[in-house]
Amino acid sequence: MANFVYLTAVFIILLALGMFWHKLLRLTPEEGVALGIMSVMLVIFFVGLLGSTRPAVYLLYAMAAAGILLYALDFPKSREIAKPRRSFFTPGILLFAAAFVYAMVAFRNGKILHIDEIKQWVPSVQYMFAHNTLPYGPDLIGQASTFAITAPFHYFFVQLTGFVEGNLFVSNFLLTAGAVILPLSGNTWKDWKRSLCYGGIVFLSLSFLYTEPYWNMMVDQAVALWAGALIAWGLFHRIEGGRWVLLTVCLLTIGMMKSMVGALFALIALLGLAIQWLFSSEEGWKAQLKSLGHKIRKPKNWLVILLVAAPFLLSF
Repeated sequence: MANFVYLTAVFIILLALGMFWHKLLRLTPEEGVALGIMSVMLVIFFVGLLGSTRPAVYLLYAMAAAGILLYALDFPKSREIAKPRRSFFTPGILLFAAAFVYAMVAFRNGKILHIDEIKQWVPSVQYMFAHNTLPYGPDLIGQASTFAITAPFHYFFVQLTGFVEGNLFVSNFLLTAGAVILPLSGNTWKDWKRSLCYGGIVFLSLSFLYTEPYWNMMVDQAVALWAGALIAWGLFHRIEGGRWVLLTVCLLTIGMMKSMVGALFALIALLGLAIQWLFSSEEGWKAQLKSLGHKIRKPKNWLVILLVAAPFLLSF
């Protein structure tokens, strides 16, 4: 019972991080949760480069508390929303909550059995939990060179729940669920049937079409889902304002999810979004390329180019 309480606490913290970005950057709830998940991995990783990863966890707790406060005060004020506090709980967010409840019950007695999990992915989390540092020490079981940034996300869970094997499956399921709900960004309760059908189709696809069990901790599934979700999200949403932050952070995190493979999937996502942008304008693709050329010449845009290129540089 206590384990369920701790898991629920971590889930609420994830939602609160989503509220933080939802209010701060005026993102949709699904986009806020996606950025919250990315924040957990990136904050723990980059703070961990300085030494201990524990300050990163406290920083994330502070961001979550700020998110709840911003949500309660409705600051900044929501625009064109009659009941802003209810607006956060969209079909996508409820689908995310349903995924959590399912995982918490289904994996309560889960055991690590796959050889890759035993030799590589789980030892990274165990090392971080034991030492509160990134898994680069000499006593690490596995290869530090194949470190995946998904390990800090699982570490974030076990910091509060303790190291329980079944909880790793819960955190992994939520990691992939965050990608699944991203394309539902902007859906209202008028679209709840379509959202439910979409979630059911994705779950069944993972259950019956994937060669490994859908709850496994191998990074291949997470990196592919996030890259695909980013492309699907970009097809239905204009990237502007705070969404540029989400796009950049997602590309960076996907690129760091697995050495070499992460960069490949980040490039696939970037190319998919670029093709969609190139042929979506009424002016034609030549006008789009000409406009892009003018923007590239401006020094203030070089930082954006560097940020987009970051995942490919950091994954090697």
